[in-house]
Amino acid sequence: MKNRTTAIIITVAVALLCACLPLCAGLVGAIDWMMGTNWLGMGDNVGILGGAGVCLGLLGIIAAVLVGIFTLRKKNEEVFPTDEPLPPAY
Repeated sequence: MKNRTTAIIITVAVALLCACLPLCAGLVGAIDWMMGTNWLGMGDNVGILGGAGVCLGLLGIIAAVLVGIFTLRKKNEEVFPTDEPLPPAY
């Protein structure tokens, strides 16, 4: 990407969508499961929501890091010397 600001905005958006939402769902599920209050009305399945949310949140963090690496890195631009003669074309 040529525009660095756009790359930063994309990285932050991916981090919020891919990491924060599943971690929040996992946190709510884990708290509900530990307290046994049955906030979500899922009964015994709330532990699955907590575990899956935490796992998906970790995968989202990895995805956000990878997007950040690939969008924010500087690409090497190879500049060909103009002083050299062109090879003959056959």
